[in-house]
Amino acid sequence: MIFNASWSQRLQCRSLVFPSLLLLLLCLALLPSVSANTEKEIFVAPHEQDELLFTGANDGQSVELEALNLGLHKLTPSPLCGTSPCHNLKIALNTSFVPFEKQWVLLDHLKPGKRYEVRLCWAATSPTNFHLKLYTPLQVLSDPGLITSLVSYSSRAPPPLRTVDEVDHAVEAPRSLLYLEIGAVAAYYTPDKYRMENPDSVGVEIILDPYFMNIIPESLFPIIGMITLVTFFAWWCSGRIYRALQDIETTEVPENDDREKKTT
Repeated sequence: MIFNASWSQRLQCRSLVFPSLLLLLLCLALLPSVSANTEKEIFVAPHEQDELLFTGANDGQSVELEALNLGLHKLTPSPLCGTSPCHNLKIALNTSFVPFEKQWVLLDHLKPGKRYEVRLCWAATSPTNFHLKLYTPLQVLSDPGLITSLVSYSSRAPPPLRTVDEVDHAVEAPRSLLYLEIGAVAAYYTPDKYRMENPDSVGVEIILDPYFMNIIPESLFPIIGMITLVTFFAWWCSGRIYRALQDIETTEVPENDDREKKTT
């Protein structure tokens, strides 16, 4: 009888431990795996009057910039643009050896004074060095070289898909935006002369991530939630396992006492 009680306690402990471990492994398996490189810039959206578009004083120049903006890929903090996310962009960028070719992406409809993070991610199998730089409309308007680069890129880049709503409401006043300049330098060497003269393009994902209360990126919330869930589950499992082990210990102590009495 004593042996059967002790054995049943062990079975009960296993019945508590194994499902808990399986559930923990399932939670860990749901975590996404990442095999990529990342380059990012953290910035505060323009909020000064002379840094915005269509403030009244610079409407003429703003119209000229807006014509160029229609030819650029655009990211905004909005969750969705039609059926695709506005804050996420997947494109192929041309690479070159130094000097690198300048490519542009528009960060539009930003909230003035709010902190953001723009991330550029690419596969680790495509060795590339990226150089990111941000410009306000005022900086672009005051530098003919930047305007020339924007005109050149928008004329040769594949036109981005625009919704009817975007085209009809392209001009708004005032508006906070930034121009992201991307330089992609091929970081490999090969004896293949053609590839050295014509470097491969690289697929990238560009993400515009707002900061919650200008403290942490909003994209971290799911990760924080998962860590909290795993921590709570580990605490709950440890309590059940500890109580099960205590039950086994209290059962085995009387068993040993009975054996000692029988031997004496």
